[in-house]
Amino acid sequence: MKNSLKNGQFSFLVYQKGNKFIGICKETGYVEEGNTDDEVLHRLTNGTKAILLAVKDDSSLLSSINQHPPLKYKFLFYWIPIYYSLMNIYKTYKLKRFELTSLELCNQV
Repeated sequence: MKNSLKNGQFSFLVYQKGNKFIGICKETGYVEEGNTDDEVLHRLTNGTKAILLAVKDDSSLLSSINQHPPLKYKFLFYWIPIYYSLMNIYKTYKLKRFELTSLELCNQV
């Protein structure tokens, strides 16, 4: 599905790598790194919201909400949940995966 301002779905993944957290937004290609999962989650949603607001102001930027992350991160977006579920037998990991619509992102305070 192609995203628009009125009808868009954005998928996020935040995972732990060593003592850092990495976050990916699959639809915008936006990647963040931070010290906590909440910090990365906050940056990802705010960054994606900023992209949506920029598109709202300038419709020529519409392709910005239909980008893909670099191949490495696109692969990780799908591979990390599988890897973590297999490794979860031995060790606990922090992994968050969720989706927000364009409307939900724009209505966040």
